[in-house]
Order: sequence, then structure tokens, then C-alpha cells
Amino acid sequence: MISCNDSTAGERPATQAGFSLIELLVALGIIALLLALLLPALRSARRAAHQTHCSAQIAHVGKALEMHANDHKELYPTAGGQIGWGMIDPVTGLPSWMEQIDTYMTSREVFSGCHEYPTDTPYHYFLGTRAVALDAADQAKLFGFAPVDRARVRHTSAHILGGDNNWRFENEPDAPDKDDYTQETLSFTATLNHWEPQHSGGLNIMFVDGHVAHHSAHDSTRMTYHYQRMTDWWGF
Repeated sequence: MISCNDSTAGERPATQAGFSLIELLVALGIIALLLALLLPALRSARRAAHQTHCSAQIAHVGKALEMHANDHKELYPTAGGQIGWGMIDPVTGLPSWMEQIDTYMTSREVFSGCHEYPTDTPYHYFLGTRAVALDAADQAKLFGFAPVDRARVRHTSAHILGGDNNWRFENEPDAPDKDDYTQETLSFTATLNHWEPQHSGGLNIMFVDGHVAHHSAHDSTRMTYHYQRMTDWWGF
């Protein structure tokens, strides 16, 4: 006879807690699969965020350039040779174009705002000065440094004012005077002189009318370097 006080009376056997080895391996496999699916999307989202951040930084530079033109009779800054910060170019008698607009900037860090830039330098962007060289060639003048005249720009929404630079300034990586006067600073393919375009195969370009757009190829109907006509960097 079983006593009514017997504490084990009527109890069910306890079940074992936890996962079996097979269940654990299945769970780990599912997690690994999810990570494999999510990581490319996360990398793509990060690249897109960097491109957007860089575009905003370039737009900030563009506003400073416009304020400079407002205060200097429609003239953008003059770009010179290899000019370090705090130095004066012996030919132009001016500091670098970035230093010329520094008073219009909220922070100098904007000049180095591209996280995808393939080398370590505080100055990533270039100033569009090719119009001056093309104008001199058209009029058979000697090449010389001069500022771009905003009043002479005919196609304001297509005229390249600056933006991402992927020319290998390896001899002057820290010079804040990068421009396209004598070198093609925009190339949509990697060459001996150019890095691979850093923003998903494309570059952020700033135009005279103030807008910044991402492009992965030269568009002859939407980009020009010349004052009056639509032409690419090589067009004379």
C-alpha cells in the first residue's frame, strides 16, 4: 500500500532540456546562410551611404565656390601648381584653391569627406579648370593659370565644376590644389594614372548650377568642360 504522504506518487518522469547536436548544427547552418545572404546587402548599403555622404560634402564645397564667385566678380578660385596648405604659388601669387575658399567652409574636414577614396590624404576633391585651358587653345593663347569665369559658362547644368578625383596624385597626395588643368581627374575606368572609380564603379560630379550627380560613364549630352560648347576633356 502506498502512503498518501509519499511525495513521488503520481509524478511524471522529467524530460531532458536543451538541443541535440543535430538541432544545434541545423540552427548554426541557418544562421550562416542568413549571414551569407545579408552581408552583400549590408556592404552595398554601406557603399551607398558613403556615396551619399561624399555627395553632400561635394555640394558643400560647391556652395563655397559659388560664394567665392559672388565675391570675386563671377570668378572661381585660381588653381596653381603643387601648393601645400599655407603656401603661396610662385606663379599665381595665391594659395591653393581649397585655401581660397576655406573662409566659406564650416570645416576643413569637408575636403576629405570621401570614405571610399583609395589613398590616405586629407584632400580628395578636384576643381574644374579645364575650361581655361580649352579657351586658351581655342584662341591660340599660351597656356597659363587663370580662374574659370562663371559668367561665361553657357551650359550651367552640364559644365563640370569639380567633384570626386581618381587621378593618382602620387607625387603630391597631400596637396590641396588638385584640378584638371593638365590631368584628366575624372576617369570611369582604371588606368595606369587612375584608380578604379571609388563609388560602385562611378564618381560624384559637381556642376555649375549646384547639383551633384553620380555617374559611371561620360555622358556627352550631360557633361562638358568648355565654356560654350559640349565637349569632353580631350575636346578642342
